[in-house]
Formats: sequence, C-alpha cells, structure tokens
Amino acid sequence: MVVNFYQQNQEYMFKPGNPFWGNKVHSNYINVVNHQFTDSSVNHINIIRHSLNTYHYGF
Repeated sequence: MVVNFYQQNQEYMFKPGNPFWGNKVHSNYINVVNHQFTDSSVNHINIIRHSLNTYHYGF
C-alpha cells in the first residue's frame, strides 16, 4: 500500500506559478491511496505533520 499526500496550490513562496505541483499516483500493482491538500492551512512545511495527525494508517 502507498499513501500519497500532495498539494496543488497555485502559489509558492508568495509567487504565482508553483513549480512543485503534486499529483495523484496510480499503480496497476499496488493499492494507492491519494489525499490532496489545497487548503491554505496546509503547506510545504506542515503537510507531513498534518497528514500524521489527520489520517491513521499505522505509521
């Protein structure tokens, strides 16, 4: 199983045109669970902390 947490925010460091666009991950061989965060309270700094506090996959 793979859990993918990603963002598709329009801005990066207060500049338009975010160069780090995240995306869904797909696989024909393993189960992939995707979670998209576009909320302004979740950013590059706290996405891991937010994911661990919100979703419980045993890690």
